[in-house]
Amino acid sequence: MPGAVFLRKGTNPEVDSYSAFFDNVKSSTGSTGLSDTLLAAGVTTVYVTGVATDYCVGFTTLDALGVGFTTFMVEDLSRGVADKGIAEMKTRVKEAGGILVQSNEVMRDSAAWAERRSAAGGNHARGGKIMLSLCYTYSNITSFAFCFL
Repeated sequence: MPGAVFLRKGTNPEVDSYSAFFDNVKSSTGSTGLSDTLLAAGVTTVYVTGVATDYCVGFTTLDALGVGFTTFMVEDLSRGVADKGIAEMKTRVKEAGGILVQSNEVMRDSAAWAERRSAAGGNHARGGKIMLSLCYTYSNITSFAFCFL
């Protein structure tokens, strides 16, 4: 796909990598390059969805906040593994400054953003907002995709 960016996650077999931004150790070699990619594109706001709330979605949300993005976890577009872990992660996200939302709120707001950008003659990719979706595949490999809102 023209213009596609491929980022690798979980490349060190000795370290877990729950976040789409960094491995769990956050060493100098543990970055996926996602933060640099998003910052270079002018992204300021990230919406995180996917599987699993208490692991990949949660740690990606926390790392997005740590990088400095305004960050939303979309609750009804995410699923977790264990109720206790889900509740604990949501608490951590809120304590770190993250915002829990529902998809209807994102869709409503996205339509308003698109109208404002269009009226201002803006480029769609310069809206500064991105939806980041994490999908567990198999054998501890997590894929993620993002699209500009």
